[in-house]
Amino acid sequence: MTKIIHTAWSMYGREIGEELPALCGRDARKVAITTVREGGASRQQQEDMARQMGHNVTTADRYYDKSKRQAGRQKVMEDLNKLYEV
Repeated sequence: MTKIIHTAWSMYGREIGEELPALCGRDARKVAITTVREGGASRQQQEDMARQMGHNVTTADRYYDKSKRQAGRQKVMEDLNKLYEV
């Protein structure tokens, strides 16, 4: 699998005329899962993708759902700002 990813990534780099950094299977999976989750995929789509990647769905929830963590951070910052408004 790593060789396939490396070949496809290298071909893409040649197509756009750039030398791209190495991309391994793990990184490709992370990008795919994060992109799908942040793109508003349904819960069923998220679960299907996690299973196809050989992940436990709850593990995927914990590590790849950055959008929910970012939204949570934003709310905390807004709440803190309200507390310190003068």
